[in-house]
Amino acid sequence: MFNALADGGHVGMPLTDQPWGTAGWLTDRFGINWNVDIEKE
Repeated sequence: MFNALADGGHVGMPLTDQPWGTAGWLTDRFGINWNVDIEKE
């Protein structure tokens, strides 16, 4: 999902391991900002 949103946009922070899981943020090709957080199970 992250890579599909990033296609044609700008990645501000690639998916990175965090204490709670994985996080990253980007702006898609339409100018919409996304913050993606994936929790550990």
